[in-house]
Amino acid sequence: MGIFIARTDSSEPAAAGSLYLENLKLNNVDVAVAGPQSTYLNGTAGSTTITAWADELLEATVKYYTRSKPQYDSVPLSSILSVRDLGATGDGLTDDTTAFNATFTRAQIESKILFFDTGYYKITSTIRIPPGSRIVGEALASVILSSGAYFNSMANPMPVVQVGRPGEQDTLEWSDMLVSTQGQQQGAVLIEYNLNTPDSAPSGVWDVHTRIGGFAGLNLQTAQYDKTPDMVITLENLKQECIAAYMAMHVTKFATGLYMENNWLWTADDDLDDARNLNTQLTIYADRAVEHRTLYQHQFTSTHTIFTGQVQTETAYHQPNPDATIPFPANPALNDPVFAPNASSGSANGTASATSGWGLRTVRSHHVVGYGVGLYSFFDNYRTECSKAGSSAGCQERVLGMEGSWDVGLYNLNAVGVVSMATLDGVDSARSENNDGTFVDTVNLLRIGG
Repeated sequence: MGIFIARTDSSEPAAAGSLYLENLKLNNVDVAVAGPQSTYLNGTAGSTTITAWADELLEATVKYYTRSKPQYDSVPLSSILSVRDLGATGDGLTDDTTAFNATFTRAQIESKILFFDTGYYKITSTIRIPPGSRIVGEALASVILSSGAYFNSMANPMPVVQVGRPGEQDTLEWSDMLVSTQGQQQGAVLIEYNLNTPDSAPSGVWDVHTRIGGFAGLNLQTAQYDKTPDMVITLENLKQECIAAYMAMHVTKFATGLYMENNWLWTADDDLDDARNLNTQLTIYADRAVEHRTLYQHQFTSTHTIFTGQVQTETAYHQPNPDATIPFPANPALNDPVFAPNASSGSANGTASATSGWGLRTVRSHHVVGYGVGLYSFFDNYRTECSKAGSSAGCQERVLGMEGSWDVGLYNLNAVGVVSMATLDGVDSARSENNDGTFVDTVNLLRIGG
């Protein structure tokens, strides 16, 4: 026997036994999937491969691209250039912008791998990664840190790191680094990706993370921005200094052929370097992508041929106080969602918030596939009663929105603390109460046809 499921067809809750298999090879396995009372999927005495299987699903699938992170272990030292070679300090105080751009240019001309030694590299204007670059950090301790007025205009957002200019073509390899902000940075787009890469050899970004707040050196810790659940936050009394980023990562319409693996685009919900070692929660505002953001966590707009795997999002813990209308106005150029302010929503008033940020949106997009999508809303103004099993209200009304999209398939969609798990062109189409799976609510397969 290959896989045994302890639950039966009549077990409660119904979604708790959800199982999806793909590309599973069996050798001399008579029963592939069995339950306490019956066989769900037969095996074989010989060798076979299950292309794809779930309850009432059997179909052929295509292969998805994968590529391991380059180690450069056979590259000679003479082919590696350190950012320190042209004067970058990484001390978190000195402006390293000029040294950075000079080093990127030299590495491109000499076709060298650019190495970021451990350090906090402060920059005060955009640094540009040219096409063809190969960049690697040291032990996830190499941090690019934006600072100053250049990145502090919400009306004129600017990229901290710009990968390629619009229209440029070539490949990129980038691994083992962090991009962060220091203090108030209302217009900081931490990574803007424009590079057009041929499908035959996609660019790769491995273990590159954005981290906003919650660690020493950023001026974005508990001492400055402790949580305030007992105060009603409005645009007038909101601490403007808490607005620490405009967007984590923007893959623009010019970009193609990008492979990303193990990337965490995080806004701090707690202080990792709290001197009291209390893991204290704090409130920091950042607008878009991917976790604890104001308007949405993931959004695909007017795009196609997208594969995502092991996606996890969490709604901002402070919402709906303030809600998703504050402090960032919707930007039509980015196809931002528009929320109607609703001061009465929230579990404190016995209802789920209708004005908390989306977990995932697809807008006018097609051929989008997600494997393992977790959209979680654990808090309502830092309270967790709304996400506990059996909560009648939930923390958030809606978390997944699809608008004008087609040929979308989500396998193993999980949610916590939401009322509707999927909203299709404005219609709530999968309620959590009908897909109860104990800790998470589960839809094993959600498909929108083409």
